[in-house]
Amino acid sequence: MNKFTKVIGLVGLCSILAFGTTGCTTAKAAEPAGPVRSIQVQEIEETSMPITQHYIGVVDAKDQIEYSFKSSGRLGEIHVEDGQAVTKGDLIAKLDIQDLNFQAEAARAQYAAAQL
Repeated sequence: MNKFTKVIGLVGLCSILAFGTTGCTTAKAAEPAGPVRSIQVQEIEETSMPITQHYIGVVDAKDQIEYSFKSSGRLGEIHVEDGQAVTKGDLIAKLDIQDLNFQAEAARAQYAAAQL
């Protein structure tokens, strides 16, 4: 038995030496096949992102009032912006009076012709 334990101990010692020395080689590691790519490392941070939702639709004013002039014509000037609050008596728009001046001149010419 004494001889048997010596043989087992010797086999165990040889196997430990054989397995232990196989990892200690001086051979170079295999070179990568192809170009080496650089990578960028980013740390992940927890942030709060606002939730946005998009809808399709039409928005109308709560109150809509139709305005008109005493005479027809083209708008010459607009003195308010969309959504601007106005009060009674505020100037909102002016008509282009060029057409009205032409009509007045034509009426004067007709009047002068009728006087002859």
